[in-house]
Amino acid sequence: ECECGDTLNVALLARVEHEFKRLPSIVAEIESRSKMGEAMKELEQMDHNVIYLHCDKLWFLLDDLGDDEPNVRSELLSCLNRAKIPEDQLVDGIGCVYELDMR
Repeated sequence: ECECGDTLNVALLARVEHEFKRLPSIVAEIESRSKMGEAMKELEQMDHNVIYLHCDKLWFLLDDLGDDEPNVRSELLSCLNRAKIPEDQLVDGIGCVYELDMR
């Protein structure tokens, strides 16, 4: 319990801190294709703010997966959607995944 007596926020902050530190390991597990199912389940349970803070890693992961894992790509896009990324930042993320051919 913190000085203001708010234990709920303390628990939430502890959870978010744990998830924030854990997310890079989850991305590595998905990239290596080891424990991919477990890693995706854990990712889907994470707070949307953690997803937002690490969205750059997830955009690059989408690009790395290519078309090899369509279900995982779909789940990652759902996680990114839950993160409520502002429109002006979506362009950068999508640019990581798709190269636009302007010829």
